[in-house]
Amino acid sequence: MITLYFDFASPYSYFALEPLQVLAKRHHQPLQLKPILLWAVLQEQGMEPPIKHDYMIHDMQRSARFHGADYRQPEQFPNSSHLVARAFYAIVESQPELAGTFAEAAFHAFFALGEDISDKTIIARICKRISADTTLLAQDNTANAAKQALQLSIRAAAGDQCFGVPFIMVESESFFGADRLPQVELWLRTGGF
Repeated sequence: MITLYFDFASPYSYFALEPLQVLAKRHHQPLQLKPILLWAVLQEQGMEPPIKHDYMIHDMQRSARFHGADYRQPEQFPNSSHLVARAFYAIVESQPELAGTFAEAAFHAFFALGEDISDKTIIARICKRISADTTLLAQDNTANAAKQALQLSIRAAAGDQCFGVPFIMVESESFFGADRLPQVELWLRTGGF
């Protein structure tokens, strides 16, 4: 089992998602997607987020070129990702087969199309693009369940010592960063090293 902790506001998570999906499929491993709010995980652990804004902007653009990702620097960065993460968990609850597709579409909307994923209207538009049932997002019971699922993932990430995203777990072995994907693949191929 592979678990991917990610934040929808993280371009590095965006760069890692598709290649990790390919790796999981190639090695016949289930991939569990766990959106989190990185700031909340760090807060849960009593840690402060690092201040590296200028470096990040430069590195994100360079990393996008390196990964060959369709990328446009979001106007609002960093951006709140709690609503889109909750939408993901609502889709997991109601239409689990669309969860991965939603994650890809939300990342593409933010990092390639420049859409504001903190806006409910944009989130509903993303859902429509993938034929997800948008009426469920407005229901109180679905919203509450999604909020609780996000909180559980935040606690699980803190318990797994997640300190940044993407944070990949292969069973109990952890890997931080999109640049660790070659190590993840070697780990899966060899059973550890």
